[in-house]
Amino acid sequence: MALDPAAKVAKQLDAIEETLEQYADQFPVNAPVERWKSTLQSLRLMDTMNRSTTGSEHKIRLEKLQAQTEALFNEIFQALDSGDAQIED
Repeated sequence: MALDPAAKVAKQLDAIEETLEQYADQFPVNAPVERWKSTLQSLRLMDTMNRSTTGSEHKIRLEKLQAQTEALFNEIFQALDSGDAQIED
Protein backbone atom coordinates (compact mmCIF):
# COMPACT_ATOMS: atom_id res chain seq x y z
CA MET A 1 0.00 0.00 0.00
CA ALA A 2 1.43 3.34 -1.00
CA LEU A 3 1.96 6.04 1.60
CA ASP A 4 0.15 9.33 1.22
CA PRO A 5 2.46 12.24 0.31
CA ALA A 6 2.59 13.67 3.85
CA ALA A 7 3.49 10.27 5.33
CA LYS A 8 6.12 9.78 2.64
CA VAL A 9 7.72 13.13 3.54
CA ALA A 10 7.74 12.23 7.24
CA LYS A 11 9.32 8.85 6.47
CA GLN A 12 11.96 10.47 4.26
CA LEU A 13 12.79 13.04 6.97
CA ASP A 14 13.27 10.14 9.40
CA ALA A 15 15.55 8.40 6.89
CA ILE A 16 17.63 11.57 6.50
CA GLU A 17 18.00 11.90 10.26
CA GLU A 18 19.01 8.25 10.63
CA THR A 19 21.53 8.56 7.81
CA LEU A 20 23.11 11.67 9.32
CA GLU A 21 23.50 9.85 12.64
CA GLN A 22 24.48 6.42 11.37
CA TYR A 23 27.01 7.51 8.74
CA ALA A 24 28.40 10.64 10.41
CA ASP A 25 31.98 9.36 10.19
CA GLN A 26 31.69 8.38 6.52
CA PHE A 27 30.95 11.77 5.00
CA PRO A 28 33.76 13.66 3.25
CA VAL A 29 35.60 16.05 5.55
CA ASN A 30 34.17 19.10 3.77
CA ALA A 31 30.55 17.84 3.84
CA PRO A 32 28.15 20.49 5.19
CA VAL A 33 26.72 18.18 7.89
CA GLU A 34 25.69 21.02 10.21
CA ARG A 35 23.83 22.76 7.37
CA TRP A 36 22.08 19.48 6.56
CA LYS A 37 21.02 19.10 10.20
CA SER A 38 19.73 22.67 10.24
CA THR A 39 17.85 22.12 6.99
CA LEU A 40 16.37 18.92 8.41
CA GLN A 41 15.11 20.83 11.46
CA SER A 42 13.56 23.47 9.19
CA LEU A 43 11.87 20.82 7.05
CA ARG A 44 10.47 19.09 10.14
CA LEU A 45 9.08 22.43 11.33
CA MET A 46 7.54 23.07 7.92
CA ASP A 47 6.02 19.58 8.00
CA THR A 48 4.50 20.21 11.43
CA MET A 49 3.12 23.59 10.41
CA ASN A 50 1.70 22.19 7.18
CA ARG A 51 -0.38 19.64 9.10
CA SER A 52 -2.57 22.51 10.30
CA THR A 53 -3.32 23.77 6.78
CA THR A 54 -6.02 22.51 4.43
CA GLY A 55 -7.04 22.64 0.80
CA SER A 56 -4.88 24.18 -1.88
CA GLU A 57 -2.56 25.85 0.63
CA HIS A 58 -1.80 22.45 2.16
CA LYS A 59 -1.17 20.92 -1.27
CA ILE A 60 1.15 23.75 -2.38
CA ARG A 61 3.15 23.63 0.86
CA LEU A 62 3.33 19.83 0.72
CA GLU A 63 4.67 19.90 -2.84
CA LYS A 64 7.34 22.42 -1.82
CA LEU A 65 8.21 20.32 1.22
CA GLN A 66 8.45 17.19 -0.93
CA ALA A 67 10.83 18.91 -3.35
CA GLN A 68 13.06 20.29 -0.60
CA THR A 69 13.13 16.97 1.26
CA GLU A 70 14.03 15.10 -1.92
CA ALA A 71 16.80 17.61 -2.70
CA LEU A 72 18.30 17.25 0.79
CA PHE A 73 18.02 13.46 0.61
CA ASN A 74 19.81 13.39 -2.77
CA GLU A 75 22.53 15.81 -1.64
CA ILE A 76 23.32 13.70 1.43
CA PHE A 77 23.45 10.43 -0.47
CA GLN A 78 25.62 11.93 -3.21
CA ALA A 79 28.05 13.04 -0.51
CA LEU A 80 28.03 9.54 0.97
CA ASP A 81 28.77 8.08 -2.46
CA SER A 82 31.69 10.45 -2.98
CA GLY A 83 32.86 9.78 0.56
CA ASP A 84 32.89 6.03 -0.13
CA ALA A 85 34.89 6.64 -3.30
CA GLN A 86 37.47 8.62 -1.34
CA ILE A 87 37.78 5.87 1.30
CA GLU A 88 38.42 3.23 -1.38
CA ASP A 89 41.16 5.21 -3.14
